[in-house]
Amino acid sequence: MLGGSRTRRCGVFVGPLAAAPFWAARHLLGVSLVLVISVTACTSGSHKPPDFSNNYRVTVAQYRTQFGTLQTQAQGVLGKDLNSQLALFRHMDDVTGATLKQLRGLTPPPAIKPNYDRLVTAMTKQEISLAEIVTSAHKGDQVALNNALRGYASALQDGIALQQDVEQAVGSAAPNPSRS
Repeated sequence: MLGGSRTRRCGVFVGPLAAAPFWAARHLLGVSLVLVISVTACTSGSHKPPDFSNNYRVTVAQYRTQFGTLQTQAQGVLGKDLNSQLALFRHMDDVTGATLKQLRGLTPPPAIKPNYDRLVTAMTKQEISLAEIVTSAHKGDQVALNNALRGYASALQDGIALQQDVEQAVGSAAPNPSRS
């Protein structure tokens, strides 16, 4: 384990990357890819709400599908050269940015808005961290790379939890089809 306290999330122990020694950028990116694979595997769920709900669900479903593809790609680039790994992080950044653009175009109902806004904030942090990972790895800046990896891992976990919170709220706000 990387040291420090450990937290169990979706059956995976995730320790703070802050305690990690200054490994080569390639090794740190490999560890981060494993974290992405582990954490994104925890997402699931689906309901049938209208308008905002349908648009939200379609957007999140597309994001999850794309991240599922990225999980497969991540397994293929583990241990490969730095440029292959960075290309995957750039693609993750593109997918996150496109999803954010769609989410920002939606207007959530007032009851869902606080969690929804927190989700958009968490995904914005993911996008920023992904760009910082690529930049700091290119510069060989280990401190910045560690900070960016830590920030991404935290924002990714928050985003997954908030996606599930919004889905639950969307499901509970759905009209009751048994009423006549």
